[in-house]
Amino acid sequence: MKPIVQYIDLAFCVVGCPATVLPLDHPGEYVSNRTWATTTPVESIEWRSAGPVFETLNTIYVPVESDGEHAPAEHQVAESQ
Repeated sequence: MKPIVQYIDLAFCVVGCPATVLPLDHPGEYVSNRTWATTTPVESIEWRSAGPVFETLNTIYVPVESDGEHAPAEHQVAESQ
């Protein structure tokens, strides 16, 4: 079973290409969860009200939903350099 990872922002996502995503809780040792990451190729995309849910070769990515008090973008992340 593929891990499910929440993401804060999505810059690029097209079936057949790697996505560019800002993950929140990716378990991989080479993913900082503080900067943009490039995924393995996207296999499918499902559009939902909170944003796209997409599946790559290794992972399922779901958008972080607002808890009513904090917008997803308020999660602490490193600024792009």
